[in-house]
Amino acid sequence: MALCCRSFPHSSPPISCLSLSFPIKKKGICVVSAFQNMSDAMAVLHKLQTGLDVNVKFTGVRVFEYTPECIVFDLLDIPLYHGWLVDPQMHDIVKAVGNCSYNQLVEKIISCKQSDNSELAGEGECFLFTPQAS
Repeated sequence: MALCCRSFPHSSPPISCLSLSFPIKKKGICVVSAFQNMSDAMAVLHKLQTGLDVNVKFTGVRVFEYTPECIVFDLLDIPLYHGWLVDPQMHDIVKAVGNCSYNQLVEKIISCKQSDNSELAGEGECFLFTPQAS
C-alpha cells in the first residue's frame, strides 16, 4: 500500500489531501470490491488515534471476530495477534468459552447472571470468579 499526504496551505481554506493506493494481490478480486475495501478502510482510519475495536476469540492467537476495523490490517497485509488464550488443561473453562468471541462471552455471562434459573446464574458467577493460574 502506498500512502501519500499532501497539504496545500496557500489555498483558501487550507486543504489536506490523503491518497491511498492498494495493490490487488489476489487473483479474481473484483475492482468494485477493492474500492469498497479501500472505502471501508478510510472510514475507520481516524480511529487509529484512539484505538481500534477488535474482538478476540480465545481459540488461537490469530483468531478474531471480523469487525470493520480488521479491513485496515487486511489491506496492509499486517497480521494481528493476541495473547488471550484459554489454558487447554482447564477443561471446564474451555467448555464454557467454546468458540465465543470476547463480546459473545460477556453477553453470555450477563445472561447467566441475570437468569431466573439459579443454576445458570451460578454458572455466570462461577465462570467470572474461577481462580486462574498465572
